[in-house]
Amino acid sequence: MAKKYSRMPIEQSPWIEHHNLEDVENYIKYFQELATSIDDLLDDNDTRNFGPFLNGAQQAVERYNITTRAHKMTKNTTFRFSELKDPNKVTTIFIIPDVSRLEAQKPVLEIWQYCLFQELKRHKNKDVLVHFILDEANNFKIKDLESLLTWGRGYGFRFQIYIQNYASFRKLYGKEAVSVLQSETEIKLYLPSQREPETLTIIEKSLGDNAYVGVGRSGNVESQDYEITGKDYREDARPLMTVDEIRRMDKAILFIRRNRPMQVHLPSIAAIEPFRDLTDINPYHGKPYFLPVELKINRDGQGRFSKLRRMFGKLFHRNKRQFEARKKHLSRMATLSWRTSTLIEHWWVLLLIAFFISPIGPHLRWSYEYRQCTYLGSRGFISPNISSDCPLLVVIDSRPWTKQ
Repeated sequence: MAKKYSRMPIEQSPWIEHHNLEDVENYIKYFQELATSIDDLLDDNDTRNFGPFLNGAQQAVERYNITTRAHKMTKNTTFRFSELKDPNKVTTIFIIPDVSRLEAQKPVLEIWQYCLFQELKRHKNKDVLVHFILDEANNFKIKDLESLLTWGRGYGFRFQIYIQNYASFRKLYGKEAVSVLQSETEIKLYLPSQREPETLTIIEKSLGDNAYVGVGRSGNVESQDYEITGKDYREDARPLMTVDEIRRMDKAILFIRRNRPMQVHLPSIAAIEPFRDLTDINPYHGKPYFLPVELKINRDGQGRFSKLRRMFGKLFHRNKRQFEARKKHLSRMATLSWRTSTLIEHWWVLLLIAFFISPIGPHLRWSYEYRQCTYLGSRGFISPNISSDCPLLVVIDSRPWTKQ
């Protein structure tokens, strides 16, 4: 028995009120004309007209029929892609295709991708960040990846793309995609042991050149001594690192926005604390795999003394300081430190000022007659009764003698 479907005019659809009236009228007109042309095509007695049309329509929806995995996986869902933009909860979605069936699953994955970005683009919370981890991006083509890299930032999309080399990426996405990837990514990390020639060349050009002064020598080859008769100096440039140096280095190269490139050491996850304690047991070993700790990350209360630091922070109200007040405080401290360092650099001036201001200071013996000593200091000449031998240089408090 055939199912009976209720009919509803487009004008009474619940989504009509969310659209512009003129757009709705144009859509109804377009849809009516499309339905009329299809109806005329089906009523035509010549099967050569509507036969190819029906076959094409059937082939387009064949991969989503009731017997396929795509139908079983998409007919019910417990979440919506728009939940990724909810700032009050964390939503993680894994889309993992079967490597042996990439071509068969490609149309389904493209529909998922289309629905995902349509919901996120239309979401009102454009400031909420959504992070996409595209692992092994060379094995499966992400549709319109180069355009996503250009406009995705405006919708709060953050992409982490992992590729093996630029040659395979260019083969899959095209030559222009490599330029877009180079220009739009703000952080680039090249792992050590690179071997692909195109990737090595791009890294060498990204590092730039280093200027140096070269020395040229000239001589007379006709003489028996082959003596050098002259030298010349010229400014030249060489790559900061050559292709061979990049290929043989054991460290990664990190580019962060407009900062200078740096070499970084990448320890194993088994040597990073606290990550090595958070991973599951390796099934090949049957026990946790640990290496000597090479890196400690103490963020979000993961440190050993985090509770103690939070307690002192609450005790001294460090967390209650507003940003502007803290900025002014740091500015005053910086000014004070700069002025103090300037005064320390001119220590001899401070010492000279202290000599004339302080009544206590060094005095030089000026004369010595019949055990009567006369000294010269910052307050002039004084004749103190300090001792009978009258030393040449002595520290005296001149106040008792200047009052007499």
